[in-house]
Amino acid sequence: MGHYGLPGLLVLLGAAWGIVSATNGQVIYHLDRYLMPMRALWLVAAATGLVRLVALRARHRLSAAVGVAVAAWALGTHAEAHHDWRTHFGRSCENIREQHMQTARFLRELDPPPTRVLLNDAGAIPYLSELPALDFVGLGGFAKLPWAKANRLGVGASLELLERLPSTAWPSHMAIYPAWFPGLGEHFGTELARFAARENHVCGGVEKVVYATRWEMLHRGDAPTEPRVARDVVADIDLGDLVSEEAHAVRTSRPLPRDFRVMPEGTYGPLFDGGVRLAGGELLSFEVASAGATHVALRLATLERGTVRFAFDDALADERTFEASLFWNQVVVPIPAGATRMSIAAASGRTLAAHAWLLTR
Repeated sequence: MGHYGLPGLLVLLGAAWGIVSATNGQVIYHLDRYLMPMRALWLVAAATGLVRLVALRARHRLSAAVGVAVAAWALGTHAEAHHDWRTHFGRSCENIREQHMQTARFLRELDPPPTRVLLNDAGAIPYLSELPALDFVGLGGFAKLPWAKANRLGVGASLELLERLPSTAWPSHMAIYPAWFPGLGEHFGTELARFAARENHVCGGVEKVVYATRWEMLHRGDAPTEPRVARDVVADIDLGDLVSEEAHAVRTSRPLPRDFRVMPEGTYGPLFDGGVRLAGGELLSFEVASAGATHVALRLATLERGTVRFAFDDALADERTFEASLFWNQVVVPIPAGATRMSIAAASGRTLAAHAWLLTR
């Protein structure tokens, strides 16, 4: 390839890296740092091209002179930017490294030792702590579940997948940036320590917080709390659980966030459930063609006052207005004869559609 094709190849590789980084939906907070390899490739391409121009000087003196002049101008006028890029990249790596080293050392020295650590920015922590890890961002995977897809939709989807693991595999500790997963540490952890990133440049949250986990809320929302309704269940559609959603052909009007709440339902104590957050006419739908099913029971969280519409095969069946509440709402809607799909739409306000059970009565 020599000097002829190498600059072009480096430019293409840099552009490819930039496109991958810019379209990354998994971790969106560190884009500038992720673009540094692209800049490095392009600088090497420029240097290689300059060498080629000098090599051609004997045959094409004018073009070589123009090329060298342009290169000298570019390097001279962008020297400060190059320095800023190097400094930013170095500090961005250094402060994260320090924070991860401190966190890993703290975890490694805990007694009894953690059985597994839940992370939302794994980095060097699993390696330095030498502990098993579960990364909620989806790096590395675990138990063949769609953690990466769940992270893109929201922490509610990740928690629903955690319910699918045996309790022996649930992490005993978390080391997370709480702002990335609102409510996770508050409802499922007891804080042990905090480690701040010195001179933060890129972190979406400055402090990495270590928690001892408490997962007793998981599975409390699996079934309806009303005994008669629970007795009549013939199919369980766990909205927010991507595996359950796929099994029941759940569809949304666009990629919608999966959120969660821990709230009482009637006189029943606090229970956890994740689901699909709806607002501004957004909707979800799922199959209801199950043998003997005559009604659908729904668990909804009304996050603010609004109207929710229930339809079957695009025909409106019911419409209800809910006040904002700190309790789960349970709604039972009859299934018209021959209906195959039900849709739930937030005509106004914000609603979390967390669970649907097909009933036979």
